[in-house]
Amino acid sequence: MKTPLTELTQQQRTLAWQRYQVLRPFLEEGVSLEQIAQQHAQTLRTMRRWVARYRAEGLAGLVRKGRADQGERRKLAPEMQKLVEGLALQKPPLSAALIHRKVRDLALSKGEPAPSYSLVYAVIRALPRALTTLAHEGSKAYSERFDLVHRREASGPNVIWQADHTLLDILLVREGNAPARPWLTTIVDDFSRAIAGYFLSFDAPCSLHTSLTLRQAIWRKEDPRWHVCGIPQMLYSDNGSDFTRSILSRSASISSSNCSTLSQASRAAAGASNASLRRSTRCSYASCLAMRRRKAQCVGSHN
Repeated sequence: MKTPLTELTQQQRTLAWQRYQVLRPFLEEGVSLEQIAQQHAQTLRTMRRWVARYRAEGLAGLVRKGRADQGERRKLAPEMQKLVEGLALQKPPLSAALIHRKVRDLALSKGEPAPSYSLVYAVIRALPRALTTLAHEGSKAYSERFDLVHRREASGPNVIWQADHTLLDILLVREGNAPARPWLTTIVDDFSRAIAGYFLSFDAPCSLHTSLTLRQAIWRKEDPRWHVCGIPQMLYSDNGSDFTRSILSRSASISSSNCSTLSQASRAAAGASNASLRRSTRCSYASCLAMRRRKAQCVGSHN
């Protein structure tokens, strides 16, 4: 079917007329195509293709027709796209080349045209990064990379406290028992990184340890050099059974405090600061032990 010249743009009609002028000596005067090709720096194959198109479609045949879907991204059939996405989310992950071979073989077995590698690869690349991480690496890796963690920064003392339990990396001698690693429960002021309260025990953490630590953190200390005390606006902790609303209320009531000033943060936000909290508590506890040793040595030397 010949294309009417009216459907061509002005630029296409100009190009068709220019090519016709190149072919005119061959069409009307019998000049050889080889000679015309040399004069216009064209290949003989191109000249023959122009002649064939002109004789088949007229002047409009001298212009390359654009694709009907030009500017639009080609797509796979819905079934093929689902197949590509399913293969791409398998664990262990498959290479794009292997996925393309599998999809191509299936399409050919059904008598359908095989999709190109670039089309299959585009579908794979379009998958959300979070989805591929969840499929290939599991929920833990997904949570670490894509879960929203809301972290707060303290604007002053007693704005945010952090509570945590740490199994210390030291062995302490117990009378009548084998040496063991103690548990250290601490409450740290987020602004100053000062220890507001602590509790040391060989027993596993429990609600009693948490209550005693929080009570010590709130009350004034006997040591005048230990200035940290008061009621925080927010308390970060994890979701352990010893960090519950009832325990916090009990500790606050012992100190004649209003429990509404104490709030429990989300597990994710608390977990984001646990590593630095453990490091600071270990360092603080180590410095306390060193200070006590020096004090004991001084007392012994005076005696």
